[in-house]
Order: sequence, then structure tokens, then C-alpha cells
Amino acid sequence: MGFGLGMERLLLVLESIGKQIPKPVRYDLYLASMGEKAEEAAFSLAFQLRKAGVSVEIDHVGRSVKAQLKYADKIGARYVLVLGENELAANKGKLKRMSDGQETELALTAEEIHKALD
Repeated sequence: MGFGLGMERLLLVLESIGKQIPKPVRYDLYLASMGEKAEEAAFSLAFQLRKAGVSVEIDHVGRSVKAQLKYADKIGARYVLVLGENELAANKGKLKRMSDGQETELALTAEEIHKALD
């Protein structure tokens, strides 16, 4: 035995009884990571940026970088920053604006990243 309810009908019912329908989250930044050290750095940066009010998403399931970038596009992230061994060693990364592909090189600090998000 099963149960089904159409999403549109559910939304109409909620609307008719005066309930606010939440809008989907729009992420400011997606931190893509390559490797264990980069994943740790992404978690740390995400924590710091969230404390500063930035909506950040990171990979939680071990996707490839290509899959992470695809996911960032799917969720509508405004920017993407890819972290890997080279970026961590140089303490610099390229912040990519998803709307037009423009890239900006910056230091891998929460302050610099937050400043670069317009």
C-alpha cells in the first residue's frame, strides 16, 4: 500500500490556508574540493564564511570536481572556488562567477573571499 500527493496540490493547499511557501536557498558560494586536505580547508572556510553571513555549500558525498561543478550550477551558486593541493600550497585560488565565467585570483582567507563576493 502506498500514498501519493502532488506537490502542486500541496502548495496550493498551503497557500489557501495562508502559509508562507519558503523560497529555495540561493547559495553565494560553492567550495569544490580535490583531496582530503582540500576538503578539510573547505570545511574550515565554509564555517568562517557562514559566521560572516555568507551562504556556502560544500561537497558532503565525495563527488569528483566535475560533478561538484555541475552540482554548483544545479543549485544556482553565484560563485565557485575550487580548492586543491596547488591552491593550498600557494594559499591562492580562483573565484569563478558562474553568471559570466569571470575569474578572480585571491588569497584563501575568509576575509578575502567575503570581500570578493559582490
